[in-house]
Amino acid sequence: MIQELQNNQPLKLGYINHWLKENSANFNMSIEKTECHKWKKWQRNKSTFVLPCLCPTRNNECVFIDIYRELEKYVQYIKTEAFYKNLLEEYYRIQHNQNAVFEWVQDIKQYGNELLSIHPTIRIKITSRPYYQENIELKENELPYLWEFKEIYQGHYYSDEYENYINY
Repeated sequence: MIQELQNNQPLKLGYINHWLKENSANFNMSIEKTECHKWKKWQRNKSTFVLPCLCPTRNNECVFIDIYRELEKYVQYIKTEAFYKNLLEEYYRIQHNQNAVFEWVQDIKQYGNELLSIHPTIRIKITSRPYYQENIELKENELPYLWEFKEIYQGHYYSDEYENYINY
């Protein structure tokens, strides 16, 4: 299944949604089959945080579950492009007023922080010794407003000026 995803890279959002829907039953079946009990525990209580796999060599089910969850997480965090476009339009209206920008960062913190863990490349560890990972590339230019918003948000959120502003 990794090969199928890699053959279609960079992945478009529509393809990801289709793939998730097509593989929903495989996802649940893999949770039942895997030797990693953390996934069964997660399935019972979806609010449980799942730690990264520490197995030296991961079984196919565990790798598949990890890929599925990462793609699912990516889709869940993504709002519509219009949503991010509106946030950017608001930002560009106030970009020359530092206090207004910092208030904007405070107001949209929830959306900005959701995107901090989103990257155009999903990395899935296959083995730890020797270390080997597979990468799945997402189609970055499909969501230009999302990536622009993330870059602007991070630039302000991690700035010394913003740090001083919120601690003042």
